[in-house]
Amino acid sequence: MSAADLKTQYDKLYAIMEGSRDVAKMKYFGAAFTAMFHKAADSHPELAAFALEILSGMEYYNFVTPAEATNVASQFINDDTVITGSGEPSKGAHWSMDALKSFLNRSGIPLEEKPYYNWAALWLTVNMIYSDFANTLSELLGLLSAVKGRFMLTMFPHDMIDYYAQREGWIIHRVERTISASKVNRRKQEEWIVCNYENKVQHTLFE
Repeated sequence: MSAADLKTQYDKLYAIMEGSRDVAKMKYFGAAFTAMFHKAADSHPELAAFALEILSGMEYYNFVTPAEATNVASQFINDDTVITGSGEPSKGAHWSMDALKSFLNRSGIPLEEKPYYNWAALWLTVNMIYSDFANTLSELLGLLSAVKGRFMLTMFPHDMIDYYAQREGWIIHRVERTISASKVNRRKQEEWIVCNYENKVQHTLFE
């Protein structure tokens, strides 16, 4: 049988199992896959690892493999022309997996949290947010730098905010609070309160 024929026959048998809702057929199919997996683990461990990576998705509500995440992120055209200053948007992932992993580890933020998301899904989401909103944040900070009165901005830590704060002399109050989607694993998360004024008695709005 050719590779195409093998795939066609497999898909046919899978459809029979899936459509029957017969527990016996499901167990039969599972036993066949288990035998194949064990054989692959002995002779082609890279194929077994690939299958295991995909099966791990059953443990999460939001799951993508690193390969899938990398492929999706490679197609990003980022909304960051204001940041690049070149008039052209950057493309692909803004943060590499190693860079984001290092930042999260320093910040005490877990790389994944079962059953809500796995590491690759988190990495992809963070880069997707940058891709969609980088210009928006830059424009907001630019507007705030021109404000004559007082303002307060609450935001999660971000290099761009730190850059503007240092340039404009803004004060960053770092607040750590307990937050988690899980009731079992409660974690700490840092948030920033950014002000362009000191914490003192204010007599007038523009003082």
